[in-house]
Amino acid sequence: DAEARGWASSKAKNTEYIELLKKNGMTIQAPTAQLKADMKKVGDTMLKEWLDKAGAEGKALVDAFQK
Repeated sequence: DAEARGWASSKAKNTEYIELLKKNGMTIQAPTAQLKADMKKVGDTMLKEWLDKAGAEGKALVDAFQK
């Protein structure tokens, strides 16, 4: 129940803050495919570096999270 409430609250706040930014003149755009690909590449590099340090226990944690 707490998880469901947390996600609902997060979504509501996200919408609220985006609307506030728009109201104050900020243009909100979806990221381009290139930006998404670049961010994924950085994230993959960071994950690999962390897994190199975290070892088998870290890999097990990431594997469980990604299921």
